[in-house]
Amino acid sequence: MDHKHLGRARQLRSLVLESRDEIESARQLTAAVVDALTAAGVFRLLVPKDAGGMEVEPLAAYQVYEELARADASVAWISWNNALAAVLSRGLSPDVRKHIFGDARAAFANSTRPSGTAVAEGKGFRVSGRWSLVSGCQIAAWIPLMARLDDDEMRMFFLPRGDYEILDTWYSAGLRGSGSHDIVVDDVYVPAERSCSPLAPAKLEGPLHRFPFAPLLAPGCASISLGIATSAFEAALEIVSNNAQADARVHATLAEAEAQIEAARLFLHAAVKDNWAACQQGEPHLAERARLWRAVLHAATASKTVVGMLFEATGTSAVYARNRVERCHRDIWTMSQHLLLNPLWHSEAGRMRLGLEPTNPMF
Repeated sequence: MDHKHLGRARQLRSLVLESRDEIESARQLTAAVVDALTAAGVFRLLVPKDAGGMEVEPLAAYQVYEELARADASVAWISWNNALAAVLSRGLSPDVRKHIFGDARAAFANSTRPSGTAVAEGKGFRVSGRWSLVSGCQIAAWIPLMARLDDDEMRMFFLPRGDYEILDTWYSAGLRGSGSHDIVVDDVYVPAERSCSPLAPAKLEGPLHRFPFAPLLAPGCASISLGIATSAFEAALEIVSNNAQADARVHATLAEAEAQIEAARLFLHAAVKDNWAACQQGEPHLAERARLWRAVLHAATASKTVVGMLFEATGTSAVYARNRVERCHRDIWTMSQHLLLNPLWHSEAGRMRLGLEPTNPMF
């Protein structure tokens, strides 16, 4: 696997750390960080090659997201969030894909919440609605949004900057720098060719495009969890190193925390590699997907547990906003509310062990 992308992410660490407080207070990424992410190609890791993207092996992208999360969760979140639009592009025609993704400077946001409507008109649709939690909408050139058609079909519609209004709503506990505001679309015409279903067969060949939509995105979310947990561990280690009064209980907590992170990462990466190997021949079987979902949720749960352990172990130091453990605590609880980390996927994976079919088409 090519590790150059991870190396580039590591080179961004000092800039991101220097920008953390400004990102937090501004509730969005700084221009310097966005420019650096763009120059490093972070937003284009999973963009198809025919649109000028990198189309990397998924594990390479996940490692980038984890590394960025070690420095700042919001930076990692926005970087990962760009992947959804890139993966959706498999459902577009080559010309439309190149039109939307051809600009190497473009960033993307999205919302898969079906809180809009689309009414057929001519060779397109009239789209209206309000979508919340649209992370990175302020820097996005295009935003795919989920809307419901008259027949209850769900489709994603790609809208360019200027076709929507951003409402300043993102006052949050964690991921404050993600700029996850609401956006409003008022009766905007979208050509049918700029829409697609996330469940439709890909219009591209190759292993990346055989990787199912949600199972491809979920490990990125889990990787950010691991990055946050690692950040909290590194901060706690520094605190404890400077505390001569730290007792054996605290020392044991550090060891257990590090073990949980390492074990969760190994399980996640092993499951990703198995599914990627399956994609070389065809689409992963349900049993392989079930293992991946188990690994995703295990990594997310273990990371949240680790951050909680470290928050408690570092005592009153952890309650101050200047402490990295405090921010990790807020960030990981905020991101754990995402649908891809919902326990419902465990339920679906459990059904597989009983020989039952999954009920969620995204499984």
